[in-house]
Amino acid sequence: MIQAGGMATLGKEVLERRRFAFLATAWLAYMVFTVAGHPYCGVSVMLPSILLCGFATWLYGYKTGVLTSILSQPYNVLVMMYNLDSLQGWRVALEPGGIATQLIAVFVIAMMKNNRKKCLELAASLKEQIRQRNENLEEITKYMVTQSEAERSRMSETLCNIVAYQQTGLFYHSEALRNFLVYGNAPQADAAIKLVQIAKENMEQVKHITRRLSPQRIMESGIKQALHEMCAYFTETTNTDFTISLGDPLGKIPEKTSLNIYRIAHEVVTNALRHGKATHVALSLKLAEETCTLEVVNNGNPLPSTPSEGLGMKLIQQRADSIHATTTFEATIEGQTRFECTVPLRHDSKGSETNLPGTGR
Repeated sequence: MIQAGGMATLGKEVLERRRFAFLATAWLAYMVFTVAGHPYCGVSVMLPSILLCGFATWLYGYKTGVLTSILSQPYNVLVMMYNLDSLQGWRVALEPGGIATQLIAVFVIAMMKNNRKKCLELAASLKEQIRQRNENLEEITKYMVTQSEAERSRMSETLCNIVAYQQTGLFYHSEALRNFLVYGNAPQADAAIKLVQIAKENMEQVKHITRRLSPQRIMESGIKQALHEMCAYFTETTNTDFTISLGDPLGKIPEKTSLNIYRIAHEVVTNALRHGKATHVALSLKLAEETCTLEVVNNGNPLPSTPSEGLGMKLIQQRADSIHATTTFEATIEGQTRFECTVPLRHDSKGSETNLPGTGR
């Protein structure tokens, strides 16, 4: 801090010296011009004093401009007396019109400088407000992502503890009813068998939903299986065709990276189906030595010329930033929409994740 303050003070001193040098040079140029130019320009040689007063005002302010106007009058009187050698020199040098013009120039330039200063202050204030707003939005987005994961976990536990428990009870009671009716050769045996099958399917559906909601359970079987199950779920619920290309083997991807890649893929595919009305989605995941690349291409509606950043896009970018990934949305030559997310990877000897320097936007 002390060094920074010293550098700032040194910068101000240099600026002051330069401003003084500029004003002194302007004074010298004016004096030379009036002495050398009077034989050719006559009384009009005094006109550049207006420029001199304006220049002094621009450098230092209106007080210096007025002072320059006052100091220029004795010099003008001496020049006129020397060249005219009569009282006319006094009248010409102290002509009210010339002095008034100097003061008007000082006033106008002072107003311009003051307005410029206010504009710069307003621009700096606006820039600071935008920076604070962006920081607040980032904090809100981070909080939403964190709360989203916590809510998913809570919902998963609730479903597991309540709904799954009830479904299990229904399944065992249905089995008991089926056994009773089958062994008794009752005509309702076929209906009981179907009831057991429906109860079993409901149990599997609850397990699937709780697994998709819980971050820990999503990654139990690895990123490859999780993406396959995601595509299968969308195919079943939306009748959308999927083309999946996953590296075999994908190798060991850190858990945090795997979870965020899955969430990013899920959000991108959801946007393609919901907003793009896509009927075909191609999803690929490639693993190199130090990078992992997710690519999603869909044939939905083309990207608008000025796409708006909704909550989905902010969540995607927030997740990408959390793993230092770079993202790209673009339209292909064929008119399709392509999304790419490249994640830098590095593993230490214990297999834990160590992110490379941030490359996120």
